[in-house]
Amino acid sequence: DSPRTAEKDIELLNNEKCDIVFLPTENDVYPNGYDSDIKAGDAANGLESDFRPHFFDGVVNVVHNLFNIVNPDIAVFGEKDFQQLQVIKEMVENLKLDIKIIGAPIIRGEGGLALSSRNSYLSPNELKIAQALNQILLKSADEIKAGANKVEICEKSTGQLLKAGFDKVDYVDTRWDRILAAAWINKTRLIDNMSLTND
Repeated sequence: DSPRTAEKDIELLNNEKCDIVFLPTENDVYPNGYDSDIKAGDAANGLESDFRPHFFDGVVNVVHNLFNIVNPDIAVFGEKDFQQLQVIKEMVENLKLDIKIIGAPIIRGEGGLALSSRNSYLSPNELKIAQALNQILLKSADEIKAGANKVEICEKSTGQLLKAGFDKVDYVDTRWDRILAAAWINKTRLIDNMSLTND
């Protein structure tokens, strides 16, 4: 699980001149309990769902409930969780919600590592290993753009991640013109993705 950093988040938002922060309680979001008729669509198949079954059913439940409370015109979700972004876009389209979903580009730190609250769990040595995730995906994306076989590159990338010091690789795969990966360093699970287009 990601660490909860509400106080730090509020401080960062204050620095950006944010006027309002909505911090609902569990009862606000789930007034009728966790049961919901809303299920994630085809975008949820595979990748994360192979390792966290029904995870995206929970995502669409909480996001739909939040949308009902806030009634936004626009909602922004990070591209680091790229499959989740697609699941939410699909939900909004299927339910014909009048909400524009925007993907926010991945913010990267030293060595290109995608910024995440989970990075705080990593030791200095583990952080160095983690930086290989971005570097391997970037190289793999370039090879695929140049015409290399996607399946072969994903298999090669998996081996490279393990050689770089990752303890386990859940997946390296391609979808939505992206190469996506999830891998473990000790008890910390990191995800990242790279575009396979030249946009």
